[in-house]
Amino acid sequence: MFFILWAVLLTGIPAFPQNANLQNNVAGPQYTELKYSISFADQSQMVHDGIKLKTQINQSFMETGDVAYYNGKYFNAAARYLYAASSFPQTTNSGYGLYKILAGGADPSKMDDKMKKIYTSAASTVGMLYQTRGKFTAAETLLKLAMDIRERSFGKTSREYINSLHNMAVLKKDLGQYEEAERMFNYLVPAFKKLFTVNSLQYVVVINNRAMLLAELGRTKEAIALLDEALKLGEAVLSASYIDYERILTNRALLEQESGNSDKAETYYQQALAGMEKKEMEDHPDYNNVLVYYGSLRVEKNDADVTSFLSGVAGKVKKRYGDDHPLYAKALINSGDHYLNKKMYADAKAVYNDAAGIQLKKLGEKHKDYLGTMLKIAVCEWQLQDNSNASARFQKTIRQYIFLAENLFRTMSESEKTNFWRTLKPALDTYFSFILDAGKDDPELLREGYNFWIATKGMLINSTKQTKNIILNSSDPATRKLYEDWLNLKTTLAAYYSSPLEDLKEDKIDLDEIEKQANTIEKELTKRSSRFSEEYLRKPLRLPDVKDLLLPGEAAIEIIRSFHYYGDKKGQAEYAALVVKKGIMQPVLVHIGNGADLEKYASAYKRYIRNKIADPKAYSLYWQPLEQAIGDSKKIYLSVDGVYNSINPNTFQKNDGTYLLDAYEIILLPNTASIASAKTQLPVVAGKSEATLMGSPFFGNDALIPPLPGTKEEVQRIDTLLLGSNVSTKLYTDQNASEENIKLVKGPAVLHVATHGFFNPDVSMDKAMTMGVQVSKAKNNALLRSGLLLNGAASVYNDEPNLLGSNNGVLYAFEAMNLDLRNTKLVVLSACETGTGEIINGEGVYGLCRSFQVAGASKILMSLWKVDDAATKDLMTAFYNNWTKLNDPQQAFVQAQKTIKEKYPQPYYWGAFVLLN
Repeated sequence: MFFILWAVLLTGIPAFPQNANLQNNVAGPQYTELKYSISFADQSQMVHDGIKLKTQINQSFMETGDVAYYNGKYFNAAARYLYAASSFPQTTNSGYGLYKILAGGADPSKMDDKMKKIYTSAASTVGMLYQTRGKFTAAETLLKLAMDIRERSFGKTSREYINSLHNMAVLKKDLGQYEEAERMFNYLVPAFKKLFTVNSLQYVVVINNRAMLLAELGRTKEAIALLDEALKLGEAVLSASYIDYERILTNRALLEQESGNSDKAETYYQQALAGMEKKEMEDHPDYNNVLVYYGSLRVEKNDADVTSFLSGVAGKVKKRYGDDHPLYAKALINSGDHYLNKKMYADAKAVYNDAAGIQLKKLGEKHKDYLGTMLKIAVCEWQLQDNSNASARFQKTIRQYIFLAENLFRTMSESEKTNFWRTLKPALDTYFSFILDAGKDDPELLREGYNFWIATKGMLINSTKQTKNIILNSSDPATRKLYEDWLNLKTTLAAYYSSPLEDLKEDKIDLDEIEKQANTIEKELTKRSSRFSEEYLRKPLRLPDVKDLLLPGEAAIEIIRSFHYYGDKKGQAEYAALVVKKGIMQPVLVHIGNGADLEKYASAYKRYIRNKIADPKAYSLYWQPLEQAIGDSKKIYLSVDGVYNSINPNTFQKNDGTYLLDAYEIILLPNTASIASAKTQLPVVAGKSEATLMGSPFFGNDALIPPLPGTKEEVQRIDTLLLGSNVSTKLYTDQNASEENIKLVKGPAVLHVATHGFFNPDVSMDKAMTMGVQVSKAKNNALLRSGLLLNGAASVYNDEPNLLGSNNGVLYAFEAMNLDLRNTKLVVLSACETGTGEIINGEGVYGLCRSFQVAGASKILMSLWKVDDAATKDLMTAFYNNWTKLNDPQQAFVQAQKTIKEKYPQPYYWGAFVLLN
């Protein structure tokens, strides 16, 4: 009977005659027309709408089909839907079988509105059934057919159309079409809230589904908040006899698991399983589905009896769904992960290959799940010493990851890009771990590895800068207006971040809503910028381009921090370098050392600097491993990563007592692909040059913030030097050295700020405010924990109310991003620790430096530790004096450092500042 039934459903034997009695056969009096998809981990199901879960004598075919669907009897459901479908008016070319009848056989032109509602509901429901079964092409055809008919017949504001849009959004998410899915959900969530209220099944479902999309995009915090809301509301509105609530619990477990909170994840999994057992749903496919996801957690925890558990679950899933369903692939991957953990690489590879075959067929070659499995196959090949196949597979997979990121970045805000990039970073780290292990014997691997590294390093900030430049240079007035609106919202946010929570509550300010508005506008600006410019299509620089830019005696070095997720070094970070020189075919790979050792020593390095004591180890740890590869090159273009962002190689003292400053000219770059811009001379005098100088602010309380009288002399000296070189200046000191005035700056050739700077690595939750910002906001945003102190800044130390509108005397890095410095050649942050911040490996430092880069500055002179007031004044004066003569800021800075070193030999005085080109 089973095989006869599926022959009817799939091959199309006309098992049942048409039946015009629509009321009895298709949709009985209790039939609910609008069915909703619910995202359940890696798949979707149909939300229970209150129908009794046992078939009743008077039920219609659609209703009994729904009962079968809810109970996980998918073959049975399909058969009953076929009975119902055969009753719809047919075309002359009517097909046979469920899909053919609904997709092309039924004739909507012969239906009245009531019948169209029933027909489109049938098409939508069967589409969801196909989606649950992993048949996405058929699902999309039927869901789109229903949506199109509903739009034409009932309009885009009808509940029928909105229901179709919702189900399509879930499918788009499952297919990895994230941009389209998010656009739909952004419309649907407020629409459902208005149509059904928050205390409705529909609202609970839509926020669950949006949460799972956000989780795919790496926006875990937002996703967890939505799932918690769904669980809270769901207790009252979801059926107590069905398992939709347990599905949301499973989603919550998955996010805790992905966040590394295994104990919390296990609690949610166990709650979900217990809930299903209490409702006697152990025979439902979703019970096994939860076991699949729970199995992945047990693999991570290396539970003792996990092998038999995984085998049993995989068998049940295969029996229920067949051997070509994405969930079965997930069950196989759990077994593969277990073998991988046990270093049974051949067994793991075989299982992963089976899973990848299913994912390729069902999800496509650009889907994240498929790419993740391909990466694991490459890991197995690597560990099996099959480096040739591993290399080819790694490269193909990483290219697809980069393609995915580049395309999604065109529709994302800065914060969304950051979150999504974090989900991809482990894959990149794994690839570079392979390069560090196998690259020594494979020149082509080193060449391709270098190309991938410079293509991805700084990818986030480059994308953000690119968007801003395109918009500011756009001739489209609507886009410029939208950008101005966004800046105004960001200014408003900065002001509200500095307001106590009770004030916001009293004024009924919804800070989260304003953040969402700003994020939505930023996303739209990103989309518009990608449409307006060919800049996104520019071919990236590769190894041959970089080599062509180098001269004899020059070297380009990429420092790489890689975290090992597999192999003998699993769980460890490692530092290495790729050294490029003219005339050498491939980069030279240098293993520098263990990440934990290098990162731990950074605090000792700073301590030696601060105490003005010779450092016995920094040179041997951080630089000496590079010297053989550097050879006789004396000009070094250096792009750093990880802990190297917080140290200055020029200060490393060799055994003979000399410093690297004496041996090399080290030019600091964000990426060695930017060598060309570093080689461009930047004269101070060019056209109508202008410099804005700001120093010695009046902080408002000398006891809280020590005054900086030396900075007034510093900016006055620079003012005199520049005026003597025919550079016009604007000088702001005392009360005029204000946040308001710096925000009015518009693209001067030079922006020089001499004051106190700060970066708080972390914040205590004991107080409501920290440095004038709400603790809850500062904790999650490094750009609100970094800034410059200006006129009136003492108020933030006293937690005094802000009486200056949006200006509280602190220019936060969050605000500095919005400055217009497109035409600014150089920003000098002559203050303490302006080069510090939160280090994001592969991206640099999130702090003031990043913000001024986004604002448009070509070069930034910044400090890595607290500086001496008098020495800094002399260093800056010497630098500007040299620059006016040499027209080369890099040479001017090096000479200034050497001059100060003669007067103050210890690196504490001359080594704090670095120039980022």
